[in-house]
Formats: sequence, C-alpha cells, structure tokens
Amino acid sequence: MYMTSTLEAELDKVSERVSISDNEKFYVVKDDPRIEGGKATDFHRVSTMLSVIEKPALRKWTMNIALDYVKQNFQASNMAEVIKDARKAPDEKRDTAANYGTRAHALAQQLADGTSYFAVPPDLRLVAKAWHEWASSVDLEIIKTEQSFYWRDNGISFAGTADLIARRGSTIYIVDYKTGGSDTRWSPYPEMALQLGAYSLCLEYCTGIPVQEIKGMVVKLPKDAPQDDSEFTIKYREVADMESAREAFLHACSLKKWQSDRGKWKKQGT
Repeated sequence: MYMTSTLEAELDKVSERVSISDNEKFYVVKDDPRIEGGKATDFHRVSTMLSVIEKPALRKWTMNIALDYVKQNFQASNMAEVIKDARKAPDEKRDTAANYGTRAHALAQQLADGTSYFAVPPDLRLVAKAWHEWASSVDLEIIKTEQSFYWRDNGISFAGTADLIARRGSTIYIVDYKTGGSDTRWSPYPEMALQLGAYSLCLEYCTGIPVQEIKGMVVKLPKDAPQDDSEFTIKYREVADMESAREAFLHACSLKKWQSDRGKWKKQGT
C-alpha cells in the first residue's frame, strides 16, 4: 500500500524533473539518470501521440459548424467571403470552447487544492457546484493536482499532465476533467480511455506503482452552465480495463512513430 504522504513526496520529485518547453510543443525531462544520463530531453505530448487516431465526431462537428455559418449568412451579397469565413468558424468556436475549458479546469484545480474563493464567475458557478457534488460522491482522498509525468521505453517516449491524482484505500486514481460534448447526452470518447492508459504508464514509470493499483476516471464538467441554480448531475466514467487501454495507447504510439518515419518508403529504383 502506498501511503499518501509518501506518494505526494514522490510526485513532488517527479514534478521537479519535468516541465513544458518554451513553445509548449513538448515536455522537457531532466535529471532522470535513465534518460540520456540525466540530460534535458524533449518528450512528445500524450495528445500528440493520440493525434494519429481518427475522430469521426470531431470531423462531423467541424462540418456542421461551417455549414451552420453558411446557412446563417446565406443572404449575404458576397458568398465567396462567407465561404472563406465559414472555413474559419470551427477554429473560432473551438478557441472559445478551449478558453472556457481552461477556466473550468483551473477552477476545478483550485477547488481540489482547497483554495478560498471570494466569488466564482457566474458562468462557472455550476462547475463549482457539480465538482463539489462529484467529490462528495466518489469519496476520494486528493493527493495532487496538475501532476506532470512521463514514460520512455523501446524508442517511444511521451509525457502529460493529469488533472488530479487521488487515492481510495490502496488504489490510486488518475482523474481527467472534460468540458466538451453535450451536458445531457455525454459519454466518453474511446481516446479518453487511451489518454488515461498513457497516464497510468507514466505514473507507474515515475513512481513504481503497479498498474493493478492504478485506475483512471474521466469527469464531465458542465459546459452550458445556466445563470440560475438549475440542477446538474455530474457524469463520470471509470476505465473498465486499464491494461488494454495502456496497450492500445502504445499501439497508437507505434503508428505515430511509423507515420513520422521518413524511412518508411524507399526511393524509386533502389
């Protein structure tokens, strides 16, 4: 069994070895003798490795946003300009959603840390309420928030940051918050399980905790928060088979590595 105080101290050491690069495209790991003798080394993000996976729902969402923009501006005199702006519409909506998601994540982190609040922004009030209800229902002992860690083996390396590390008995939980998707009909996408599988590999690599004692959970924070005190039942799911999620993620890494390998084709005539 891993005592909370011991695990927290170990995770503090891990945090000292990993940081995000200046351009935020990579993580940088240093002072780990297993990696280049402790030299600072770039690690791909977990999200970068998962970019190799086709996301049909995202493609459909992008198409619908662009078409909705054209529909709303169908009477405009300059349709060429409308079509040009329609191509930009999905990115603009994604940026707006990402900004809300960043703020919701930050609020959840501060709530987990026990940070005092004078006032929660109105559009995040339901996030705070839902988070407290979730925290009370799952009965987890919070250990760390915003925990960065990494993994390297067989020429593959990656790093990421978990929103929350918690504990129940001898079981360690890796928790990831999500704001995307419908608040009423939400269900986790398959790649979310792979992300948690990757985090479990990182946690095991950095602390030695065996996978049998690690579980993953994704928590849906409300996105369309009303201004009143409407009820919202927070939704969350646990990864059913962490071992298969880890294996599937490593397959995605292998495919990503092959995809980036410039030597996968021979020149004509050689």
